[in-house]
Amino acid sequence: MKVFKNTKAFIKRQPLSMVFRPKRQFVAFCIGTAKSGTSSIAAMFSRFRSFLEPNSGELIREIIRSENNSRTRDSRLMAAFSRCDREHLPEMNSSQINGFYLKEIETLHPAAKYILTIRPCLNWLESFANHHYETRTVKVAKLYWHEYRKFRFGRYGYSFESDETAVEEAGLFPIEAYVHFWADYNNDMLARAPIDRTLIVKTCDLGHSCSKIERFLGLRDGSLDPGSSHKNIRTQKTFSVRQTVAAEYLEAVVARHCIGPLAKYAVSTDS
Repeated sequence: MKVFKNTKAFIKRQPLSMVFRPKRQFVAFCIGTAKSGTSSIAAMFSRFRSFLEPNSGELIREIIRSENNSRTRDSRLMAAFSRCDREHLPEMNSSQINGFYLKEIETLHPAAKYILTIRPCLNWLESFANHHYETRTVKVAKLYWHEYRKFRFGRYGYSFESDETAVEEAGLFPIEAYVHFWADYNNDMLARAPIDRTLIVKTCDLGHSCSKIERFLGLRDGSLDPGSSHKNIRTQKTFSVRQTVAAEYLEAVVARHCIGPLAKYAVSTDS
């Protein structure tokens, strides 16, 4: 049994909700994909109880488990997300996982507000493929992140095309699997997130969106930290899709999936 030297040490090790239950000034969730600005959003809200991907291991495992067991899906997902919410009492919960828990969030917080960060598809593909390449081994990324990638990108059953030799050799998924997921996920969020409680922000606009986000959440001017709007910006990449795959092929794949409301998010000259 752990023996703490003093009360302060004990409190420091306890979940926030076990020590005291402060009133939340607001309840908001960032529901963007990975590499769309979720880390930046969490950092911009550093003056509040802001969390990046809290309880990610448990929440991811429940998402994958529920895929194969629909009978207990709703109860298990609700239990996992409720536990996360009670432990951290977040004012801003910014996570690529949140979109899979939208039903549970709405049940727990029917007045919650959402920030949907969208990175134009081809820009997102460039960033995420590099991220996947750099964290493709279990030594770098925990096992559940690898399983989560299979869950997201392995479900479509795409094979590598002749243009994708370098992508296959790099140990990644086919290009179309990434693009298909990006389109599916963002279409789902646009359809299911309450339109009157959702703010859409392009990743490249985060730096000058603080005032808009503050007004959206009813916060006073200057509440957010604009200096954190590009938290994970990279100046050098280990793997570049654009440098290894023909532009015509990439543009054709993106065009097949970025239709309807997503057409304006197909590509951008910004990062």
